[in-house]
Amino acid sequence: MPKQRIAILGGGVGALGTAWELTNVPGWQDQYDITVYQLGWRLGGKGASGRNQAVRNRIQEHGLHLWMGFYENAFRCIRDAYAYCHDNALMPGSPFPSYKDAFSPMNFTSSTEHFEGKYIPWNVVWPETDQWPGEGSPPEGVNDPGSVVWLYVVRTLGFAVERFDQVVSGEANRLALFPSHWVEALAGRLASPLHQAFERAKGLPADPSRIPPQEFDGILQLLDDFLKIFQEVVDLASILFRKDQELRRLNIILDTVLAVARGILEDDLIHRGFDSIDGLEFRQWLAKHGCRQPTSTLTISFYDACFAYVDGSPGASSLNMAAGTMLNGLLRLALTYSKSIMLWMEAGMGDTVFTPLYLGLKHRGVKFEFFQKVTRLGLSPDQRSVDTISIDVQATPNVPEYQPLIPVNGVYCWTAEPPWEQLAEGQAIRNTPVNHDLESYWCAWKPVAQRVLKRGVDFDLVVNGISLGAVPYICSELVAANPKWKLMTERVRVVRTQAFQLWLHKTASEMGWNPGPREAPVLTAFVEPYDTWADMQHLIVRESWQPGDNCRDIAYFCNCMDEDKPAAPFSDPAYPATQTARARAKALQFLNQDMRDLWPGCVNPSAPGQFDFDQLVDIYGRTGEAAFDDQFFRANIDPTELYVMSVAGSTEFRLPPGDSGFDNLILAGDWTRVELNIGCVEAAVQSAMMASNAICGSPEYIFGAFGIHIPIRKGSAVNA
Repeated sequence: MPKQRIAILGGGVGALGTAWELTNVPGWQDQYDITVYQLGWRLGGKGASGRNQAVRNRIQEHGLHLWMGFYENAFRCIRDAYAYCHDNALMPGSPFPSYKDAFSPMNFTSSTEHFEGKYIPWNVVWPETDQWPGEGSPPEGVNDPGSVVWLYVVRTLGFAVERFDQVVSGEANRLALFPSHWVEALAGRLASPLHQAFERAKGLPADPSRIPPQEFDGILQLLDDFLKIFQEVVDLASILFRKDQELRRLNIILDTVLAVARGILEDDLIHRGFDSIDGLEFRQWLAKHGCRQPTSTLTISFYDACFAYVDGSPGASSLNMAAGTMLNGLLRLALTYSKSIMLWMEAGMGDTVFTPLYLGLKHRGVKFEFFQKVTRLGLSPDQRSVDTISIDVQATPNVPEYQPLIPVNGVYCWTAEPPWEQLAEGQAIRNTPVNHDLESYWCAWKPVAQRVLKRGVDFDLVVNGISLGAVPYICSELVAANPKWKLMTERVRVVRTQAFQLWLHKTASEMGWNPGPREAPVLTAFVEPYDTWADMQHLIVRESWQPGDNCRDIAYFCNCMDEDKPAAPFSDPAYPATQTARARAKALQFLNQDMRDLWPGCVNPSAPGQFDFDQLVDIYGRTGEAAFDDQFFRANIDPTELYVMSVAGSTEFRLPPGDSGFDNLILAGDWTRVELNIGCVEAAVQSAMMASNAICGSPEYIFGAFGIHIPIRKGSAVNA
């Protein structure tokens, strides 16, 4: 049979992950001819990063990117990509011969608690494990998701007991608050109903199908007994619980985690699954199961991490995340990680992730066509298949082989702007007034050509890895032809994000950050609109700073960006600059008004109401706000850059990768229906694996929580 020609649209994690899985199959070259079509000059999608060659090759990201320790599928993929590149000498001299060199453990997280008018850091040091994510093997005979959920319950109760014992036994006045027979639990007599519930749970079989329902009822009764007394103590000693930081936080922890345990048992999520409660908003679900503080630092931190603000509006009223999706993500993050809770990338995401994938895929024989902006998918007359792919050709390389990577300190990197010298139209594009950004839908540069790929001539199968925000523009025929597509675009929400990066002469601790157990954190639940901060000083050595620059720290900030309604039409090339200016203005206000809570020493000694801009690195020696202008600001407003949300009631409207409703169309990305329906790398790789499975039947399993394989079914439409 002739080879099937596969057109992969987009160059993000979902698209490249699909290509990687397809090319993992022995002899794939005899079955498939794969081409990736990519807008602009680089790969990465929402995870793209670039090196600013004019400013010390500094890394410029779309925002803050971290990999979580439970990303088993994603780490398995990137582990194999690094091994392939190393075995084939594709990154000679790289400081990252293995994925373990390209990532490093991050065990220290912080969030802020708004208390008495101030934002107080709530620091947590997470225990580290020996095994790296992506290394584990599934335990024999354990494939039942219900067993995973039951294990979540046991571990959640164990955590609650451990935390209760740590805090209550800390001081005598805390012990005196509780019934004496509870205190005996600290000596191992299990008098507290909470301790009894945990002991009862961990003594039951790991397989929940072997547990009589009355056992679950008994655990629930014990938790109710505990909470009744505990909440009476909190109310009677309210002043102490407010002033004593450890007691205050213990109350928040037990209020939240025991509502989680009770909710899993009361709603029978062990058998019904997390998706069964996705019609509820997470805080609504917590309150339903007795949580008295559903909007607390613990929950806000995860909302921040998932950009879960409808329309990007700040404030608790706009928070929205599907209960089951949020619960699944929270429990996997806290209870199933390997090595560390999160892992730093040792360079930009483009350098760390997309370089080895690109070099490995190219070496395997996958073709890449850059500067190809997909504008429309056209349907066949019977509206059952994709017949055409319309593309704007943005530029033409003037070299025999386009080379998008540059070496920086041994790392192979993508650039922040196109390599102009490799483009026939390079100088003309640069001379375009107002906006020549080839990744922008508002770009003033006109395409040099237009092409139409035809089914049966240029492609047989299509993998759409372009994200959901662009679907209304490039898939309008599909939306009109298929009600499921229309519902997906209406019910699955997207949101803008914004970010800025600072390069500093002082470390965070020198500016007054009280590091506690560690210096460099990732911090969430801070002030809007930049509620998330990460200390990225470990990247200084990956950039090209000179001793005289005195660059000693790098700080990344990000969160949602409120909608600008109505957005300007794509015919207005000045619009992106206005949105970047909005992001910059908000960053300026944020630094002047809010950062002193975290960095007391960041205040300008000559102007107490201002950030000390002289602490910002500027290679041209500018001071004050001029140095601030030389930092990096980004407003992610393009359709392909919008973050895909997980709002309540939206999960059922996501389309599975192998069930697009069109015969020759496969979907890939974190916007599709997978096991983890959250906008993240792991969801994108799950989707990529399912997309590959729908095409060729490989891989047969997706690696899930606790090293458990979650089986998926082969698609049939594309194989026909």
